[in-house]
Amino acid sequence: MGIKNFVAIDIETTGVSPAIDEIIEISICRFEEGELVESWETLVCAKHPVPREITRLTGISSQDLQRAPCWEEIADLVRDKIGELPVVGHNVEFDLGFLRARGIYAGHFFDTCQLARLLYPGLSSYSLAAVASFLGLKLGERHRARWDAELAGQLFLLMQAEVEQRPLPWLTMVAKWANPAWSLGKLIRETAEAALKAGFAQLPPTMEWLTAGQRLQYADSAVTDSGLTIAEIFATGGPLARVFNQWESRAQQIELAEAIFTALANERHLVAEAGTGTGKSLAYLLPAAKIAIREGARVVISTNTLALQEQLLEKDGPVLQQIFPGLKILPLKGRSNYLCWRRWWELVDGSESWDQETWTLAGRLAWWLHITKTGDEAELRLHGPDRSKWDLLKAERDICLGNACPWQKCCWVQTNRLAAQKAQLLVTNHSLLCTDLKLEDKVLPGYDYLIIDEAHNLEEVAQRHLGLRLGEIDFRRWRTGLWRRPFGGQGPLGVLESLPLREIKEELLPVKSLSQEVESREKEFWEFIASGERLPEVVGDNYLLKLKMLVDSLNKLVSQARAWNQEGLIAESLLSELGGRVNQGQELVETLEIWLQQPFSNWVYWIEDGNICAVPVEVGPILQEQLWSRKKSVIFCSATLSIAGKNHYYAESIGLRASDYKEIVLSSPFDYRNQALLLGVAEGPDPGREEDRLAEYQAAMLLQLLSHSEERVLALFTSYKHLNTVADLIAEPMLQMGRKLLLHGRDGSRGRLIQEFKSIDGAVLFGTQSFWEGVDLPGDLLRMVVIMKLPFAVPTYPPVQAKMELCRQAGKNPFTRVSLPRAIIQFKQGFGRLIRTAEDWGLVVILDPRLKNKSYGREFLNSLPEVNVEWAHPREIGLKAKTWLEARKMLQYLT
Repeated sequence: MGIKNFVAIDIETTGVSPAIDEIIEISICRFEEGELVESWETLVCAKHPVPREITRLTGISSQDLQRAPCWEEIADLVRDKIGELPVVGHNVEFDLGFLRARGIYAGHFFDTCQLARLLYPGLSSYSLAAVASFLGLKLGERHRARWDAELAGQLFLLMQAEVEQRPLPWLTMVAKWANPAWSLGKLIRETAEAALKAGFAQLPPTMEWLTAGQRLQYADSAVTDSGLTIAEIFATGGPLARVFNQWESRAQQIELAEAIFTALANERHLVAEAGTGTGKSLAYLLPAAKIAIREGARVVISTNTLALQEQLLEKDGPVLQQIFPGLKILPLKGRSNYLCWRRWWELVDGSESWDQETWTLAGRLAWWLHITKTGDEAELRLHGPDRSKWDLLKAERDICLGNACPWQKCCWVQTNRLAAQKAQLLVTNHSLLCTDLKLEDKVLPGYDYLIIDEAHNLEEVAQRHLGLRLGEIDFRRWRTGLWRRPFGGQGPLGVLESLPLREIKEELLPVKSLSQEVESREKEFWEFIASGERLPEVVGDNYLLKLKMLVDSLNKLVSQARAWNQEGLIAESLLSELGGRVNQGQELVETLEIWLQQPFSNWVYWIEDGNICAVPVEVGPILQEQLWSRKKSVIFCSATLSIAGKNHYYAESIGLRASDYKEIVLSSPFDYRNQALLLGVAEGPDPGREEDRLAEYQAAMLLQLLSHSEERVLALFTSYKHLNTVADLIAEPMLQMGRKLLLHGRDGSRGRLIQEFKSIDGAVLFGTQSFWEGVDLPGDLLRMVVIMKLPFAVPTYPPVQAKMELCRQAGKNPFTRVSLPRAIIQFKQGFGRLIRTAEDWGLVVILDPRLKNKSYGREFLNSLPEVNVEWAHPREIGLKAKTWLEARKMLQYLT
């Protein structure tokens, strides 16, 4: 069974355009009865020089091709070797595109990348190497045609075997959804038909099979405290030492844990900075567990990043449960993280109109739904087009049918919320914490104790979630969703219109007319927003008026439909869905009205990237009134909260009064004087005044550093514009050095860039805002961090500008009270990317001369751990870096 006779191909090219670029290598591997019987490969002479980037990627240079045959000499041979056999390859349509441009056509083809995406939901990458590694295949020489072709052939055989092992319900579903013309669909269909003929048992109902692996079932169970003190738990020979083979008791960790336990026990707030390496997570998890058990209470732990949530749940949680058997530590995320069953079936109902990408995603989701216990999309690691499709499948509050939903009993949102109510420790994120605040405690189960890790992010997250940000797509998606579904089929109004009810049809006429008027006004309104021109008041008012009228008409329609529905001709679920859509429209009306009329004097209103935006200038008073004052104890924890050893700036920014909290600032246990050097430039253009000279100057500094060192380098920027300008200046010299340059915003997602950075010796990664924190690259993975500019926020950015003006009106200095503290905290985050373990060592290079030449530079330095600081003339910075690195390598060798 299956396809055992085929050819696997791979080509290397000078670029991505079949019409312009050239083939420089091709390999064709023939498989018969599942065995490799022939491997053929050849270089191909190119008419133009091979780009340096291609040489770096493949190892093929123009010189290598001088004696190679030209394409015309091998074209017939290539055609003969492919013959009538099916063609297999990884992203094979790329290869086939180049062949078609040269008059060679294949019949059936099978893309191993698409097949892997169909079969294996949740892989972090679907590259040839990543899939092969996942399946246990030995990797050859990357980006050479023969190895890639053979590997693709082996993958295809392994994945066919996987298809044959898949349960019949999955096979029949995916086969049913496939277009008959698709080769992979044909493969799935033939496998399903063979399984049916083999006499398999009768198929279980589809929904029953999909939910077979489902449920988070957590019954109440007893959990007791051992009675040990915090110090005894952390001590050498204590419970933690029995869990970890090489446990080392750390004074800072014990001090932090005891301070947190005391604050929780005495119902006080605590603002705690603990340097990198302190072991913050266990230092708050253990006291939280003891308090939860002692008080019979729930402790909520909020983080900013998914990485930290995963660490708490997957790494630290099991440790806690060994010390406190029966303890429940569970995650809870916002609705949009979970799949909505109703929307899933809406997707399936439109399968006749799918493209191959949607079919592949649906197949992945079908298998994932069978095995997942949470319904959390993070398990899928979606990106690109798949990520945008998830937005049409996720659960949403405004269109939730509640008890009227036919899938309510297996709703992932409800499942996870019910489980969360059984947890002693509940791990969530800052976004959901603020959503719960905004919705008045309707999301999280009740709690009195709160621990906020990565607390330095809280003010920004709270400001964003308590404010508003909407674009044209939000309004258009709502309006069009009334009439038709995203994946095909009728929306609630379309369904109503098709019913044989004269009263409904008559009532729909004004709704349809108003919908068309809203569409016209919508177009005019958002064209003004996108242009950046001043919005005429009449344009905004007219759009708002028509939108209100449409929502009012919909409300009336829902009421009348319920009154007319005496015989039950209209499904209750349809009316509930339409009611949810009306509520969604009402929220859009209220949001637009707030932005147009600007009723809140303590908010700032602006336009950004075609979106209407508004946020409260200060969130501290809101957080104090609605959160801190209502909780028994809140712990704020981060590696970067203090300015010159004090946490008062942070406390003030989130609304804590001096009498509300205690504070603690603990230094890192790392020996920064011996592990790191901060190397700064002694002179150069002032980034605040000479921006036109800055990029060329910094490009020259970077090239010096790269020419004197082969280490991986992370360069941190404060804007994409600056990043791209510097990148353009150094791209060509870096190619000549054979160094790989990875650019945030241009070369892939943050996660993908970090994975590629780890895999390439000597890689250079340019990152902006999100790379200043949460990047963990210990040891040889990172030896040099370059901070391009001190990270002052753009003073003209409306929220920053508004806060500075508020500060000015209060008679305070906006630079020292707003700009400088924020910049110092982000600077500390960037500095913290380098040393991640007690064995790490490396350089932090600052290419901003203001650190040395401005009086406030001392405040930046005073907020860092005790580290040696040296200054270098711009012409000597590369040599100084090289000297220190070589000396440190020698010390490591000797010890």
